[in-house]
Amino acid sequence: MLLLILSGSTALNFYLFNIIPKGFFPQQDSGTLLGGVQADPGISFQLMRKKLAQIQTIVQNDSAVDTVVANTGGRQTNSGNVWVTLKPLQQRDSVATVTARLREKLSQVSGARLYLQPMQDIHIGGRQSLSQYQFTLQADDPGLVLAWTSKLVEALRRCPELTDLNSDQQQNGLQADLKIDRLTMGRLGLFPGAVDNTLYDAFGERQVSAIYNAMNQYAVVMEVAPEYWQNPETLQKLYVSTSGQIASGTQTSNVVSGTVTAPSTASTNSGNTASPAGSAAASASSGNTAGPSRRLRCSLPPIRSGL
Repeated sequence: MLLLILSGSTALNFYLFNIIPKGFFPQQDSGTLLGGVQADPGISFQLMRKKLAQIQTIVQNDSAVDTVVANTGGRQTNSGNVWVTLKPLQQRDSVATVTARLREKLSQVSGARLYLQPMQDIHIGGRQSLSQYQFTLQADDPGLVLAWTSKLVEALRRCPELTDLNSDQQQNGLQADLKIDRLTMGRLGLFPGAVDNTLYDAFGERQVSAIYNAMNQYAVVMEVAPEYWQNPETLQKLYVSTSGQIASGTQTSNVVSGTVTAPSTASTNSGNTASPAGSAAASASSGNTAGPSRRLRCSLPPIRSGL
């Protein structure tokens, strides 16, 4: 009898050891999803706002979702944040199933992608990522980081256990190059401050008045019409006031041209870095994520010593 109990207990222990999650921390279903939206680096704020509204509508219409809050803007116009509150667990599927279903629905949005991950009470890692797992490449040469990040991301895409592959590299972004003709400014009696004020009146947040009511006050901001924000040729229609005459922006004070920025990398105290990231697919448990990293050693070409 004792031998039977011992054998059964041993077999049960081996079975439980085989089925339990073997990750550092099991994935928690807290009923909240955190999302990050990543769009094309050259997207405008107005188009990004439309993409975010489309994404928010798709997520809100899911049967498992209770509320959705989203915002965009700040330092990067091509990114946004989404907070999703799910219904009680008794009224919905598991968080992994809901995330996979939303991922499929959101694939119809072109030019922007939402990366969702469940909120965890315990978070490990010093750098924020759009996905659950993150690799960080670091080198003194930015060219090496740019070259090897794309290779690593492509290798990770071949792993069926991973999904939502992304990188924090932002390439092909557009910037406006403003050139001021200072010789013409001096001939017309203009000062750099006059040009700065004219540009800020058109594209900044110049407060010209305030509206007061009994409970609050509202700032009145002057700016050009939104349809003129999209094209740098708007500067050709700006005029800078002088003493007794007006000077056209393109003919006298400044010329603008659009250029493409160099690929950007994150900067740390030790050098340039890039962080590809990915999440575990719905069919892969948290204990199987070590498998793709072991296979990558065979699928990636040898990395140079400078990386």
